[in-house]
Amino acid sequence: MSAFITISPPGGHGGAQNYGSAFSPPQHQGTAIGSAEIPIAKAVVANLGNPLLKPGAQREQLDLIQSLNRQHLRAAGGDPQIEGLIANYELAFRMQSTMPAVMSLDDESKATHDLYGIGSERTDNFGRQCLLARKFAEQGVRYIQVSTNYTWDHHKKVQEGCITARNTF
Repeated sequence: MSAFITISPPGGHGGAQNYGSAFSPPQHQGTAIGSAEIPIAKAVVANLGNPLLKPGAQREQLDLIQSLNRQHLRAAGGDPQIEGLIANYELAFRMQSTMPAVMSLDDESKATHDLYGIGSERTDNFGRQCLLARKFAEQGVRYIQVSTNYTWDHHKKVQEGCITARNTF
């Protein structure tokens, strides 16, 4: 599973730059699930499956590609970009294998759905995001970003709160 999942990331204001790997190795780029403009219940992960190959055949294909990549890495005398590519291919296959089950909320009880507000018009989307975040955390994802389509810039309120708190000490 990816080390960084972003659930319903914003499309504007930086888009993919908000969860890219920047100066870190490429395997640390975030995996986007859906977007802020689309309800999470309708979200899909691009290229999650290959309809032309069964999982066993995909594993054999990946093993061949990875052996060629490792040969190239040895010939190059070590290259962080090739190492990142090898790690990303393995990560992509693991995600293709496990992501559908993690993304499904069908294995959760009605009581759990109720606790997260799933089914209620006001809380359904955010509740689904939070439940997915919990499921990804259970799978070992280290960093999970949950975004909403609401305004996030509340510096004035935060600043006033800090001033008030500071003045009371």
